[in-house]
Amino acid sequence: MHMDQNQTPFTAPAGGKPGVSFRVLDTRTFWVSHLTSDGKRKSRTSREIASAIASLADGSVWNEAPSFYVFRSYATISHIACILRMQRRVKDILVVGSFTHSECRIVGPYQDPQIFELLPFAKKG
Repeated sequence: MHMDQNQTPFTAPAGGKPGVSFRVLDTRTFWVSHLTSDGKRKSRTSREIASAIASLADGSVWNEAPSFYVFRSYATISHIACILRMQRRVKDILVVGSFTHSECRIVGPYQDPQIFELLPFAKKG
């Protein structure tokens, strides 16, 4: 699905700020990995992150590996990082990346800055 300048912009899904909108051209395939500060995969925060990802996804979400998600979305990586930032606790870390574009956002307190050497396109998000 492609949108042109005259089409209505995509409106942020549930969990986003009301009235926030942005234009996108096509779906992208993203991945998210997260670690909650309590280390529990089935914690309330983990469920909220999973729910937010499901609301951002255009279709199915793959989540067979612990705390790792793969999904397609019309949202931008910055919007995905923003929505997920609102679902986490202060000490939680999330890494959001795209398989189809050289994009990556690190959300939360990371300890090892080597991620920016391994992924030079990564940004604090």
